[in-house]
Amino acid sequence: MRKRKCVLIGGVFLCIVLFAGCGRSEKVEIEPSSDVVSADVVPAEEVPAEEVPSGEPDDKISSEMVRNAYMDFLDGAGTIKTAECFREDDADGNIDYLLYGEYTLSELQEAIAEAEGGESTVQYAFWGYPDERELMFLCFKNRDSLALHWTGIIRYEDDGPVLAGSYEAGYRSEATLYDTGYLVYQGSGGAGDYETQLIRIDDKGDQHVERSLRELWSSYAVSWIYEIDPEGNGPEGDYSALSTDFMMRTCVTPDKKYLCVDNSDNSTSEAALIEELSELGVSEISREKMDELFDLSEYTGSEIVWNVANRQETTVAEEPVSVSYGDESELSGADDQQICILDESEYRVIVKLDTTEEIRDLKIYRISMDYIEDEICFWGEELYEKPEMVPGTPFYIQLSFPGDSPCTGISYVDSSNETRYFTLMMSGYDGSLVLDEEKPFR
Repeated sequence: MRKRKCVLIGGVFLCIVLFAGCGRSEKVEIEPSSDVVSADVVPAEEVPAEEVPSGEPDDKISSEMVRNAYMDFLDGAGTIKTAECFREDDADGNIDYLLYGEYTLSELQEAIAEAEGGESTVQYAFWGYPDERELMFLCFKNRDSLALHWTGIIRYEDDGPVLAGSYEAGYRSEATLYDTGYLVYQGSGGAGDYETQLIRIDDKGDQHVERSLRELWSSYAVSWIYEIDPEGNGPEGDYSALSTDFMMRTCVTPDKKYLCVDNSDNSTSEAALIEELSELGVSEISREKMDELFDLSEYTGSEIVWNVANRQETTVAEEPVSVSYGDESELSGADDQQICILDESEYRVIVKLDTTEEIRDLKIYRISMDYIEDEICFWGEELYEKPEMVPGTPFYIQLSFPGDSPCTGISYVDSSNETRYFTLMMSGYDGSLVLDEEKPFR
């Protein structure tokens, strides 16, 4: 299960995409936002008596029957089947990590927990077009804030509920469902890759990606070439000299690709990258035009609130140690036993640790990530040790966050006498600080 996290946190340049047939935008057939049906007019006298509409709906499956089937699944008394696109995905390497078949809620949770790196809390919501069968949306919120969150769309067919498709968009992702029939999915594929997907849901529960928006920094901008090149080839140029400050936004619609450079480094590498992207059919536009494309307000109405499945009784205890940003003024009032200085460059930031209980043997590490036997692990070099830390007395670390992988770790002994190990990261999603628990450092 750490394999997926390695891909995300390690900043591997392969993009986070929607999954084969069910979510990958390159395979989605975009339809008009409203269906237009035409038919030849047949005179009434030519219609056989048995075919004259009786005023009764053709759909004999009641809305109550649909809702009950969904609730049976949530209560563990029913199952859902996966759509044919999952069978196609299995033949394509099982990219979505969910095999074609039939699942109870517990079995679906187990499959997703194995793929996404941890247990999830199940949330659900109902929505549908007028006079159409109601759809159910499942949202598996992973209890590990850095791991993937999974969203599935379930429709009711004549023989029962069917999982029509599923989505995930990187770590710390968030799915927002609106009463207009749009699902907005946001997530981060790394410290320099933030993505927003605008997905239209039709009356059958099929999904149509109408806009894919990205904020890409430095090397992540280069890796975008893998996604938009129809041949799947990598970059032709050498862009290693591209500044870490370089940032561009991109927008992909069903028929167009756009980019806008928001933070230029005015280098030859930048110019060459823009030229290569242009050759791949990407148009450079102004910041003002990109702002308009990033504005999704015309598609969003009222947000639909997710419900927590009744069978989910487990609560997650808060960790005793939390992190937040500090500032220079706070350091002036702290003694030497409250400060660990790891970096004094212009890129330094101050991280403040607080605790709600007494902890022992607080240690700070320089860490490096490795991949051994299909599992992510970290090597740790101890840099600092503090015998104890008590509530009300914060501890400060002055450091920087270079690259895409965690490079600083901490450990401590909690009140239950357990030694806990964490990586300290800055989120590519919103710049917040995150402690992610890991196995003991090597």
